[in-house]
Amino acid sequence: MLVIDPSRIARVKGFLDELQYDVIHRALRPHYHVLPWPDFDDFAEAIECLPAPLRAAFDLLLLGKSFARKRAETLLDPLFIEDLLALNVLEEPTPAVIRTAGVSLLSFQGRYVFVSILPTYPTCRDTSIPVYLGPDSYTLAHNLPHGRPRDTVLDLGTGSGLQAILLAQASRKVVATDLHEDAVATARFNVALNGLQDTILVTAGDLYAPVEGERFDLIVSDAPYVPVPNSVPYPMYAAGGEDGMLVLGPLLDGVAAHLTPDGEAVLYAAGMGDQQRPFLTARLRALAERDNLTIDLVELFRIAIDNDLLNHTASLALAQPGETGTSPEWGALFERQGARVIYKVLIRIRHGAPLLRYIATGTGHLRATIEAADAE
Repeated sequence: MLVIDPSRIARVKGFLDELQYDVIHRALRPHYHVLPWPDFDDFAEAIECLPAPLRAAFDLLLLGKSFARKRAETLLDPLFIEDLLALNVLEEPTPAVIRTAGVSLLSFQGRYVFVSILPTYPTCRDTSIPVYLGPDSYTLAHNLPHGRPRDTVLDLGTGSGLQAILLAQASRKVVATDLHEDAVATARFNVALNGLQDTILVTAGDLYAPVEGERFDLIVSDAPYVPVPNSVPYPMYAAGGEDGMLVLGPLLDGVAAHLTPDGEAVLYAAGMGDQQRPFLTARLRALAERDNLTIDLVELFRIAIDNDLLNHTASLALAQPGETGTSPEWGALFERQGARVIYKVLIRIRHGAPLLRYIATGTGHLRATIEAADAE
C-alpha cells in the first residue's frame, strides 16, 4: 500500500511540476482528454524525442518499466527516487533494480493520480485492476456540473479519487467512498498528492454505508454496471451482475435519501436494452414516482449486441492468450435478458415532480421523450 508522508509527497509533486509532466503528457497525446491510457508502443516511441529525464519519468512512472536504480537516480534525482521508494510507489524486486509497485502515474488537467497499470501493458502484473481509471471515468469528469459551487459532495465508488479531486476546488467538503481497500488507500494518497487533504475525506464502505443519515448537494458515481454472467469471474470495478444492477440498483435506490432539497446526482452507467431504449428506463420511471424525482436519462452512445460480444471476445483473448471463439456465456446472458443493444448513458437526478425524460441520440438525431413517471 502507498504510504502517506506529506513532506515526501510534496517534494514528489514539486519535482513532477518542475518536469512539466502533465504539460508534456498532454502535448504528446491527441486523445489525452478522452482516453486515460496511451498505447504502450506508440507512447514509448513518442517519448524518444524528449530530454532524458522526462523520458525516464514516463518510462518508469507511466509505462511501468524497470530501471537500474543508479541509472534512474542519475537521470532524475536521488532524492526523488528515495522519496518514491519510501512512499511505496517504487519497489526493488531485485537488488539495484526499481519499478513501480503495480501502479502507473496518469495526469488529467493538472492533477496527478496513481492507478493500477493497464492489463494490456506488458509491465502489468495484476490484471484485477484494484484501482481503476478508464474512458468512462473521463466521460463522467467532462460531464460534472462545474457551473456553480457545491457545499458538500459525495463520490460513490471513487476508485482513484479523480472525480472527488476535480470537484474539490469548488466544494467545502467532499466525501469519497469505495469498497476495495487498495482503492481507498490509493485514493487517499492521490488526495494528498494533489494537496486536498483538508477538503476530501476518503472512507471505506459499501456505497452509502459510511455516510448514513447525511445529505449532499451533489452525488456523483461511475459505478460497476457491466452485465456479467454468474459463471464468469470479472474485476470488481466493473461487475454489475447478470442484469447490470448489482451495484447501480442500490445506488439509485439511495439517491433521494442522500440529496439535499436542491441537490443533484450525476451518474455514468451502461445497460442493456432493445432497439427503442435501455431497460433502465423502467427502473428509473418507478424510482421517479416512488421518491418524487425528476430524472434525465441522456443516451451518449449505443452499441449492437453483436459488436459488444466481439468486444468481450477481444477482452477474453487479452486476458487468456490463445483463447479463440466468442463468449458463449455473454451470448446466453443477452438472450435471456432479451437485449439487442448496449447503451452508455448519463443520469441526472434531482427532487421535483415525478418525471423521466429520455433523450436519445443513437438514431442519428436528437430525440427527447418526456414521460409521466407512471407511463408505460
